[in-house]
Amino acid sequence: MQQILRLRGELLWVLAGHAAAFLGGLVGIKLLTRQLGASEYGHLALGLTIAGFLTTFLHNPLSNAAARFYAPYRDCGKENLYFFVLRSLHTKLLLLLILPVMVGSLLVYMAKGSVWGGLVLWGLVFGMISGIGVSFLAWQNAARDRRNATLAQIGDVWLRIGCAIFAAIFLGSGSAALGGYCVGSFLVVLWQYRMFRGQQQQQSRVAVVPQEEQVSQAQHEFVTFVLPFVGYALFTVVTLYADRWVLQLAAGTASVGIYAALFQIAASPVNLLFAIINQLMVPIIYERAGTMTSSAQRLEVRRLIMRIMLFAVICSGTGTVLTALLGHPVALLLTTTEFTRHSDLLWMLVLGLSLWQVGQLMALVGICANRPGIYLWPKAIHAFVLLGVGGYLVVSYGVNGMAAALIIASVAYLVAVGVVNFRLERLLRIS
Repeated sequence: MQQILRLRGELLWVLAGHAAAFLGGLVGIKLLTRQLGASEYGHLALGLTIAGFLTTFLHNPLSNAAARFYAPYRDCGKENLYFFVLRSLHTKLLLLLILPVMVGSLLVYMAKGSVWGGLVLWGLVFGMISGIGVSFLAWQNAARDRRNATLAQIGDVWLRIGCAIFAAIFLGSGSAALGGYCVGSFLVVLWQYRMFRGQQQQQSRVAVVPQEEQVSQAQHEFVTFVLPFVGYALFTVVTLYADRWVLQLAAGTASVGIYAALFQIAASPVNLLFAIINQLMVPIIYERAGTMTSSAQRLEVRRLIMRIMLFAVICSGTGTVLTALLGHPVALLLTTTEFTRHSDLLWMLVLGLSLWQVGQLMALVGICANRPGIYLWPKAIHAFVLLGVGGYLVVSYGVNGMAAALIIASVAYLVAVGVVNFRLERLLRIS
């Protein structure tokens, strides 16, 4: 009974956080598209891809380790070691990035001018700030501290949007809006860091100070787990951001802005659904998986993932149908007429994004077995199909061609992940 009450409380916090973040995202799309227009909104979208590039390669892999190892370290009485290692790795990463970010931004400014120099600078800074926040959020969710995770999530969305709109009103550029994103996220990360340090100090008072050998072993474990994620980050970057750059090269910045705005509208309900699933259920899956060495653990994890996937498929199918029926009025409500002319993109984007997210859920099987590297080639297939098919279709069909390529690439990814999971199950049975 107590466990049911706890799950109900966690669910309420998760739903409240994502509902507020969902609303904030839609408000941001409406106000920023109106204030910036398609071209400058395209600059903002490209700047966000630069931030995503940095986060995907470095911070997201580390956040996966933060989520995966919290429960095992806590259960072994090594929570203090967990906090020490996570902080140490982030500090080293931050010091490593500062100089290259400044030099790279200066070189782009000298070669391409202030518009692109500003986009690169603010994009990379936003990537560093938001990346740290992602790791803090992963720790809070792994610890099932739903209240503070929800507050951080709400604060991040609304402060980012508020600061971006303020900057856009007074400066009127995509680079300025991106700078506003940096300010908003920085305020939230400061609060998260305070929570993190408080928890670390609390553990330090009751636990033995980690020995150098323990720290070295823990860092090796974290890095070993993270490296496969870094290895296929290139394909993840293509999956998440290549569509904007293909459009930039083939159709120009205004097309990027139109596609990005409609993509965000389509992604909002999809991301809401799967973020709730990931935030609520993935920590539970990790707890049930444990060391993933017994057949009982594998069976329980597989059953749980299958149930979650069934729920996700039903919700995604319903959402795709509703978007096909209501796409035009939704686009008109949330953007301007400049964007609404391409509202038929929405249902295609919802379908493509949903299929890819279902594939991500399927990949939890290998991640729970501490073998994330086995999904390298499915990521590669998705990336190459998206680039190849997208580049071809955009020339003939513009932004609609990119949406069609997303669907085709997502189907290929689903099939590839299914094949990998089948092979993994056979291997685990033999072992």
